[in-house]
Amino acid sequence: MKRKQYPFEGERLTLSVIAKRTGMNAGTLYSRVNYYGMSVQDAVSRPITPRHLSNPIGKPARRHLFKGEMLTVAEVAARVGVKVQTLRYRMAQHGVSLDEAVTQSSAIHPTRWLAPSQPSSSQMLIAERQQRLRNRYLIRRMAGVFAKVEA
Repeated sequence: MKRKQYPFEGERLTLSVIAKRTGMNAGTLYSRVNYYGMSVQDAVSRPITPRHLSNPIGKPARRHLFKGEMLTVAEVAARVGVKVQTLRYRMAQHGVSLDEAVTQSSAIHPTRWLAPSQPSSSQMLIAERQQRLRNRYLIRRMAGVFAKVEA
């Protein structure tokens, strides 16, 4: 099977050859062209950054309005002295804005950040397993009764 060739610097080359010439990882180039729909020129010209600094297509971090400034969650966390994970958890799990996540603390409002009264996933798994065992027991018991009746 012939590999697909792309126009690059006046030639038609495969992605692996283009990646070698540009010093970029072939998998990175392949994903940018095929998954993210970039042209070969755009994919090669975009800087290669570690995943923790930018996502593969280079979108900037989401900014929130905080005290009149547009800041990322990490910047706000550094300013107020709260862990980034704590702010993100409060915003995601409890559906509060960044301002509320910063101003509310578990010491002031201990019930504010408690989990909802619904059972946890592990408790639900245990309950489901117990129900299956009960059902299995009842089925065996009924099968035994019907076997005695037929005999």
